[in-house]
Amino acid sequence: MNRDVLQKVEILIQQEKYREARRILEDLLPQSPDDGFIYMALAEVYQNLKEYDKALELINTAIGLEPESGDAYQRKANILLSMDRFKEADDVLDRAIELSPWDADNYGLRAFIMAANLQFEGALYWADKTLEADPKNLLGLNIRSTSLMKLNRQEESFQTIENALEEDPDNPYTHANHGWNLLERGDHQKALIHFREALRLDPDMEYARDGMADALQSKYWPYRMFMKYAFWMGNLTEKYKWGVIIGLYLALNALNNLAERNETLRPYLYPVVVAITIWAFSTWITRPLSNLTLRFHPFGKYLLNDRGKMATNFVGLSLLLCLVGGLGYLISGHFGWAALGGFGLTMMLPLGSMLTRQSNYILPVYTGVLAILGLWAVVIAFSVNEMWNTVALIYIGGVFVYQWVANFVIMRSNRYL
Repeated sequence: MNRDVLQKVEILIQQEKYREARRILEDLLPQSPDDGFIYMALAEVYQNLKEYDKALELINTAIGLEPESGDAYQRKANILLSMDRFKEADDVLDRAIELSPWDADNYGLRAFIMAANLQFEGALYWADKTLEADPKNLLGLNIRSTSLMKLNRQEESFQTIENALEEDPDNPYTHANHGWNLLERGDHQKALIHFREALRLDPDMEYARDGMADALQSKYWPYRMFMKYAFWMGNLTEKYKWGVIIGLYLALNALNNLAERNETLRPYLYPVVVAITIWAFSTWITRPLSNLTLRFHPFGKYLLNDRGKMATNFVGLSLLLCLVGGLGYLISGHFGWAALGGFGLTMMLPLGSMLTRQSNYILPVYTGVLAILGLWAVVIAFSVNEMWNTVALIYIGGVFVYQWVANFVIMRSNRYL
């Protein structure tokens, strides 16, 4: 009887009727409190409802009742991945593979973890193992395609993703993945087609929405250049990213010091220093400013989630302060207006990045402190008609430090997929 009910629940899960499935399983549980498979199914339902702590509690109960079930360990790894607990998920997969060495999905999840941690050689190895166990496994095909793209084996990558689409032409993840691969190759027009199809199949798919937003904005040359940089940095592991950031900072300081010591080179070096500074600043504000333009696009506004919309609101306000301050200074010559313009310009950096999904509470709190300091400095500037004061210097130092803090927070929790 329980098996028949569980089959019905499985159909409901496939139809994404999770609350109905939960009701049936919770009614069934008192009748069979020692049936680990009911707990396992209920854990999957709670995972799909994004109640991950409850799902983890249920799957641990299932494992206690069915300690030799490879499926239970696979489900636990899946739940841990949903919680961004990648290291724990990888450890759990060891046991899942030991219990079910024939199950291709276990290898596929490990491939996913390797790709998420930007270890693309390892991801390709495990994706190939997935396809050895099941040549039609969609997760294996998708991770193999992504890994090949990152390893600059583009033709093999696109052949693999085409195979995945042949296996299941209505799989939204495959279409979204194909779109990202095309976007990385620079073909934003074809990428749009696949992102659009992914969203038709799954309108709530954030992976596809983010890609669609980037593809729409990539029709503009500056954004395409930004995307090239973003993909290049995104494919570097954490230590190499820090190498680029620290190397750029040291190079900038060296050029600035050389310009100060050498009057002959100064006219040539200062423009380079300014250009590098502007470019570095632009890498922080390009996406939020571009997202601001999406708010006026006929359907681009629907691609932004609540977090993205809030970020564009803040950036738009900051841009307005920058313009008002600049105009006020040009008209009156009062340094208070210049301070307001500088405050609006520099606040775009933290306001545009504080709501990334990796930031938790650290970056918003830091940004709030910066806003208080900056506004305090502006008030002082208006009162004494001087742009620079002690609070302003502390504020500028805080903005500089913010970049390092934000890089650390985002990189420590960054996932490619």
